[in-house]
Amino acid sequence: MHRPTHHEPARRAARGFTLIELLVVVSIVALLISILLPAVGAVRRSARIALCTNNMGQHGKGVLNYAASNQDTLPNAPRSPGGSAIDTVYGPRGSTQAYFASRTLPLNGFEFPSPGVLTMSSPGDVNILNASSWANLEAWNGYWIFLSEYMTDGQGSQALADVFISPSAVSTRTNWAGLKQGLRQGSSSPPISRGVWPSPYSAAFGPAMQLGSYRYVTCAMTDARLYTTNAQGQLLGPDPSNLRWGSGVTSGFQRWIRRNPVSAVDYPSNKALFWMWNAWHDTEREAWFEPGATIPISLADGSARAVQPFADGLKPVPAQNSGPLLSILFTRYSSITYPGHFFMTFGGIRGRDI
Repeated sequence: MHRPTHHEPARRAARGFTLIELLVVVSIVALLISILLPAVGAVRRSARIALCTNNMGQHGKGVLNYAASNQDTLPNAPRSPGGSAIDTVYGPRGSTQAYFASRTLPLNGFEFPSPGVLTMSSPGDVNILNASSWANLEAWNGYWIFLSEYMTDGQGSQALADVFISPSAVSTRTNWAGLKQGLRQGSSSPPISRGVWPSPYSAAFGPAMQLGSYRYVTCAMTDARLYTTNAQGQLLGPDPSNLRWGSGVTSGFQRWIRRNPVSAVDYPSNKALFWMWNAWHDTEREAWFEPGATIPISLADGSARAVQPFADGLKPVPAQNSGPLLSILFTRYSSITYPGHFFMTFGGIRGRDI
């Protein structure tokens, strides 16, 4: 019986990509990368903002913890224990101390050479924005001295946790870690004795003392009457002669510093207590008050959110405010002026910020 003969089909010779095909593939990959990279960058930025906002949420919880342990008052430097030996430096018994966290009166493991850390030099000294004056460590930028025990475990250098650093502030995080190591082991540059904090007024060490990414509003620690002005910026509070804005330590200013009760905040959901100082999430911006800068803030009701102060903050007109206007304007490059949201305030602790 005849069987049909089957012939296998001829195999096609194997070949590689042509140069044109390879160039097309490379071009497509490059195009996809160019499309995806900005999206990836935006996602990473959003993630950092979310983490930063979470830090602000921890600040809000810290305020609530502080209030629960301090007769429902907002965070501030401790009260002076009084006594003839320290009245002239720290104030009479029961008053908020003019200086705190000294070797004489340590606080949560923080000790500084006498007289210690200054509570506040003025309610709004614009000179502290200059790098040359960064040696001034005060309650508004060193709040972690008295708030850290309500937010973190440990004392002194161990209390300097990442919750005080923005995830976008890489160099700040590095310097913060160096500060902690210097305190544990000692350092020659900047000069630190093991376990002993250097003077916050040392020009050589000043910038390293203010490594935190966030700031505490000064109005939370002062009498609301201090911030009562009319539309022309004229102070309406009692005895305005004692106020010299931008002049450093103010004669008689200490009597304006007070421990505000939590109930003093009339607009808790619209009043910022902490905010991020530099615009670390926006590399093309320098400060929080510039257009386009996204800044996480912690509000007096314990919540936190990310805002753009230039767009979301109250405009400097009395009609939008809960009280008379007081605002400091910052000028960049001698031609552009921005309102300093959060740094100064509307109506003091009783006013609104957003």
